[in-house]
Amino acid sequence: MKPGPGSAPRFDLATDAAAGALARLEGVAGSVGPPVPIERIAAALGYRIVILQAVPDEVSGLVSTKERLIGVNGLHHPHRRRFTVGHELGHVLLGHPPESRCSPVRVRTFNLEADCCASDLLIPVSLLRRIFCATWLPPSSPGCSMSASRR
Repeated sequence: MKPGPGSAPRFDLATDAAAGALARLEGVAGSVGPPVPIERIAAALGYRIVILQAVPDEVSGLVSTKERLIGVNGLHHPHRRRFTVGHELGHVLLGHPPESRCSPVRVRTFNLEADCCASDLLIPVSLLRRIFCATWLPPSSPGCSMSASRR
């Protein structure tokens, strides 16, 4: 369901979309560890990443679903570019329409959802739990069982 004008972002949908994309990647490539291979996720979804050099600093990226391309600002830091790829994949995974067909309120809502999806793609809770439990807590700690670390 697409949000209407003025509706709140659906962060639950963004989180679910990211989890689904990660599960598909893990089904092909096995367990995902840090850093999450965002470029492989894009490739698995059929998208090619293009580094853009002649764009203004305020443009971080763009996506073309027709051409299956994600463009990222090559002048931005590599960490910023990774987040931008995740953000643009968020738009794809959530089925957002092009910004040119949206009101400013819908653009803001969709961008918040895409940011959430990017965050969940790049730093999945399951990966954080696995690292946290392996580094700071004994395996018998609540929430650190093998089944909990996969959620």
